[in-house]
Amino acid sequence: MTFVRTAIFMLALLPVLLLGACKSSEPEQMQAAVPQQQQYHAEQIKAAMRKHIATRTELGNPGVFELTDPRTSQVLKLEFIKIHDPVRTLGNGRYFACTDFHIVGQPDKTYDLDFWLMPFKGELVVYQENVHKTPVREDEKWVQQPRYTFIDNLPSLLR
Repeated sequence: MTFVRTAIFMLALLPVLLLGACKSSEPEQMQAAVPQQQQYHAEQIKAAMRKHIATRTELGNPGVFELTDPRTSQVLKLEFIKIHDPVRTLGNGRYFACTDFHIVGQPDKTYDLDFWLMPFKGELVVYQENVHKTPVREDEKWVQQPRYTFIDNLPSLLR
C-alpha cells in the first residue's frame, strides 16, 4: 500500500516539477542581457590573420611587414610566407596563430612569428604579436631557433 501512495504522490508532483524545470530562476531580461560569445573556427581565424597581415603590409613600406623585435629592438622587414596549421583556440575568447615570414630579399632566412587574437566590436583582431623563432646559421644553412616554448598554451622562455 505504501508503494501505491508514493506513486500517486510522485505523479501528482510531476507537473509541478516539470514546470519548475522549464522556468529559470533569472528573469528573462537578465538572460537576454548576457551575450553569447561567438566561437571562431580555423578559417575565420586565418581570415583575420590575412587581414591583419595585409593591413600591416600596407603601412610604411608597401608589401613589407615591419616588426620591431622585442628582444633586440631591431626593425625586421619581412615578407609573409604562410600561416601554420593548426590555429588554436585558447579559451576565454582568445585564439592563436603561428606564421612564417622571411627577410625581404632573403627567402632562406625565416622567422616564426606568433599572433594572439580576440574578438573586438564583433571582429576577430590581433592584440599581440611576438617573434617565436629566429634564423640562425647552422651547417651552412639557415634554421629557426626558438626563443620560447609553450606549456599549457602559455609561452615559457627558453633562454
